[in-house]
Amino acid sequence: MRLSALTARALIEIKASPVGEVQPFNMMEPSGPQRDAATGARRHDRQWGPILVGTDGSEGAGRAIDAAGALAVDLSTDLWIVHVIDKTSSTAVTQFAQIEETSIGDATDAAASRILVDAARRADGNGAKKPHTVLRWGASAEELVAAAAEVGAKAIFVGRRGAGGRLAQALIGSVSQKLAGISPVYLVIVP
Repeated sequence: MRLSALTARALIEIKASPVGEVQPFNMMEPSGPQRDAATGARRHDRQWGPILVGTDGSEGAGRAIDAAGALAVDLSTDLWIVHVIDKTSSTAVTQFAQIEETSIGDATDAAASRILVDAARRADGNGAKKPHTVLRWGASAEELVAAAAEVGAKAIFVGRRGAGGRLAQALIGSVSQKLAGISPVYLVIVP
């Protein structure tokens, strides 16, 4: 799916600098990024709080972690990585528990821990300083919104398609679609 020209411009505008260099225009700052005259460091006109990113361990979630981490670094703010275990995860966890001959609770904890550790390493490897990780239980979209409210996040990042794939999306809908309807903060859906 291609973005319309208007949508693409709303997400990121490219603005030519006085010397002809192309610099990204931050949609969160109507005047664009400002530079401190003495240090040359970027200065932001608005105070931004933490950024939250939802992960399910999929490649799409990985791209969302990269994008959210880059913005968190640029804005010098905290990055919160949240994994939600919901009812749709239970089949995979049950299968894993049977293969590993362990309890479903232990299998769930192991899978969630691996997802969060991998996500934190990815974010840390891209420059995010000490990303926070959180495990929640419930409906993914609602839990991401609740987590964002608890940490004061100003934006939620998610991948367009998660680990559930097309079949799960067709049957129960996607988390990104649900978030688009309920998120009270900026929502960035990363392709």
